[in-house]
Amino acid sequence: MLAPLLELVASKAAQGAPPSPPEWQYSGFKGLDKTLSTLIRFFLQSFEGGRFVLMPEFIASVGPAAIAPIIEMRRSGYRFPTVFVSMLVLGYLYQTMGAGVILPFWWALHLLLAGHETVPMPADYSEATLVGYFVGFVAFSFAMVTYQTPGIIGIWQFFPAYVLIFQLLSLLSQRFLSRAMFGTSHQALQAIYIFNIFSSVVTHAYTLIRVFKSASPLDSLKDIYLPGFSFASDSFTVLCQDFCKWDYIYIAAATLFSGLWLLRGTGTRLYALGVFVVSSLLLGGGAGFSLIWMIKENQQAELHSKSELAKEEKQK
Repeated sequence: MLAPLLELVASKAAQGAPPSPPEWQYSGFKGLDKTLSTLIRFFLQSFEGGRFVLMPEFIASVGPAAIAPIIEMRRSGYRFPTVFVSMLVLGYLYQTMGAGVILPFWWALHLLLAGHETVPMPADYSEATLVGYFVGFVAFSFAMVTYQTPGIIGIWQFFPAYVLIFQLLSLLSQRFLSRAMFGTSHQALQAIYIFNIFSSVVTHAYTLIRVFKSASPLDSLKDIYLPGFSFASDSFTVLCQDFCKWDYIYIAAATLFSGLWLLRGTGTRLYALGVFVVSSLLLGGGAGFSLIWMIKENQQAELHSKSELAKEEKQK
C-alpha cells in the first residue's frame, strides 16, 4: 500500500503538482535542489496551512522510532563509526522514501544479524545520543511544526545528519572537555523516553481537542487517523496526507514488532503489548513506542545488574 502511494506522491511532487511553488535553489546542486523541492512541496501540502491536525502527532511519533536504531545498533556491539555511517544511509532513505517503507526492512535485517546478543551501553554514548536527539531532531522539528515555511521545512529534511553530528560533537566534548553528566547509560536513555512521552501526550491532546470540538467527532476521528485505500481521484493534498497516515501505521508496526521481539519472556512481551495499546489510545503513538523501549531498557538494566553480581560472586 505504501510503495505505490510513495511513487504516486513523488511523481506529482516532482512534476510540481498545483499549487506549485517555484523550484527552490538551496545548495546550487541541481539533483539535491530537485529532491529538496519535491520534499518541500510534499510537506507544504501535508501541513495544508496547519489544517492537517495529525501532523504534530505524526512528527512526535517519528522521533522515538528514529532514535531506536541508533541505540540498538550500539547496544548490539557495533562501534560508533559503523553506527554513524549506517545511520547516515538510513537517514537518507528515511527522507527520500519514507520511514514506513525503510524501517521494516532495516529492523528485519538488524534482528536477523544481531539477534538478542547485547553489550553494555557506554554512558558517554547514551548522553551523546540524548544531546544529538534534542538538538538535531526535537529543536528542528519544533521549528518546522511551528512555522511551516519552505526554508525551515527544507532545513528539517537533514535532521538525521544533525542528530549524528551533534552526537559526535558531544562525544568529542566528553572526551576532551568535560565528563558525562549522567552516571549510567540507563539515566540518559530514560530521559529521552520520558521526553518523548511528554511530547506525545501534548500532541495527542491537541489532536483529540480538535476532534471533540468538531461538529461530528466520530467522523472527524476517522478523517484524521484513517488513510484512504484508493488514490486514483484524490487531490495532491489528500495523497500527501494519506501517505503520512500510512507512514505512521508502518512505522508503528515496525517499531512495535522490533520492540516486542527484543524483549525477553512471553509475559513481559504481553505486558508491553498491553501497555502499547492502552498508551497509544490515551497518550499517542509516541508514548506507546517509548513505553515499550522503557520496559526494554529496565529489563536490560536488570539483566546487566544480575550479570555484574554473578561476576562479583565468581571473584569471591
